[in-house]
This record gives sequence, structure tokens and C-alpha cells, in this order.
Amino acid sequence: MPASVRPGRLWRLDLQSNAVSRFEPRLPKLNRLDSNPEYALGGPFFAQAFGDVIWAVADKDIFRFDGQQWERIKHPDLP
Repeated sequence: MPASVRPGRLWRLDLQSNAVSRFEPRLPKLNRLDSNPEYALGGPFFAQAFGDVIWAVADKDIFRFDGQQWERIKHPDLP
């Protein structure tokens, strides 16, 4: 299910209880001006599940969640 999310926050909906909670493990900080995660400023991003994987895309980041951990995808067009 696609979702537009706020900077640094990804939420999950429990379909049985209708409870909303913060997705764990938390998405790493997103980069806007600097590709170093220690200096991330955050920013709007888009998240979508495809099969068993969640993808999160921001201005300068692409992340993949495989059910266990987040992985930052290196792309040659992104610093």
C-alpha cells in the first residue's frame, strides 16, 4: 500500500485492532543536502510495499526494507 509520509517517520496500521504505531525498525535519517547520514536533515519521502519489500524514496535517498533491516541503496546519480 503506498503512503506519503512525514520526514523521518513511517507508520504501520494493525488491520486487526486498527491501531497505528511507529514502524520498527525505524527508517534511517534521510538526506536532503548531504549524503552522510550523520548530517541528514530529513525531508518528505514516498514509501511503498512491493511484495515482501518496502521501498522508501526521498530527494537524495533510496532505502529498501527486507523484513529485517533497512539498506541504503547506492545510486550513481545520487551523491
